[in-house]
Amino acid sequence: MKARLSWTATIGLTIVWMVLWGDLSIAAAVLGLVVALGVQVAFPLPDVPEMERFRPLALLHLIAWVGWGLVKASVIVSIGVLAVRRPVQHALIRVPLRSESPFVKAMTVEVVTLIPGSVIVELDRHEILLHVFDASSPASIQRARDEVHDAERLLVRAFASRAERARYEEVTA
Repeated sequence: MKARLSWTATIGLTIVWMVLWGDLSIAAAVLGLVVALGVQVAFPLPDVPEMERFRPLALLHLIAWVGWGLVKASVIVSIGVLAVRRPVQHALIRVPLRSESPFVKAMTVEVVTLIPGSVIVELDRHEILLHVFDASSPASIQRARDEVHDAERLLVRAFASRAERARYEEVTA
């Protein structure tokens, strides 16, 4: 496999290096850059076109949505665990995915699993099997489905090609 250098990966790996060392100096940045380039040459990554054409504003919207989801879900799960009067009802639900992009599907699984209260049990070609912490009502189950679709939609907006976005909009319309 031929080494493929990516600006996105180089910048990302350099930032990770600096954060891990806890040093925001120019020397740490230069050393991080050398390490980032070395990692990409030694361990070539497959071509992931979505990572080269992300939209910064859509990515910020996705990050804000995930951050809010983390806070909201943490509170809901904490209340559910601490509630002694009402037992929590769990469920396994199937949620169809609408994107054809393997990258978007994989990232949707990652984002949904990151937020407390749900875990992906299985990823099929066109749907996921999702464990839901709060399945006390049809509305809460629908909310879980909607959150998966919201994550997928935000990922399509942030990373998908123009053609994939258009196809996704046709499917969801």
